[in-house]
Amino acid sequence: MTSSRSRPSASRSPRDNASRTAAKPAAPRPAAARKPERIPADRTLLLLNKPYMVLCQFTDEAGRETLKDYITEPGIYAAGRLDRDSEGLLLLTNDGKLQAQLTQPGEKTPKTYWVQVEGIPSEEKLAALRAGVELNDGITLPAEARIMDEPAVWPRHPP
Repeated sequence: MTSSRSRPSASRSPRDNASRTAAKPAAPRPAAARKPERIPADRTLLLLNKPYMVLCQFTDEAGRETLKDYITEPGIYAAGRLDRDSEGLLLLTNDGKLQAQLTQPGEKTPKTYWVQVEGIPSEEKLAALRAGVELNDGITLPAEARIMDEPAVWPRHPP
């Protein structure tokens, strides 16, 4: 699989070859000030079974139900998103590094979704998911897609 990340070029022009032999080693760079790693005692992880018709954000100008209606812990952010008309497990954390690792497309963190659809998807539709789907902002990564047996879950509204 090829990466969509850009890579720095290491090529030189022919005129740079002369300076190559006389090049001096680079001076060491001063150590950058690093943010201290969050110690585990400070890290908060919350799991929420996000209900149907709840937005995966803490504010909404339209007055719809949001995570604020369920989460009172300050400084917590969702590490992922589910559509408003979806329900399921959502991880929330105050650990920005973990949140970025789980949500940034460049990290390519695998995720598993159970998806209920109308009817039974054809092999052609599943193959399209396995190849990657074109969205407004680009093509998705290939997905592992298969039909699964109906799981035993809590009563849901709508079912």
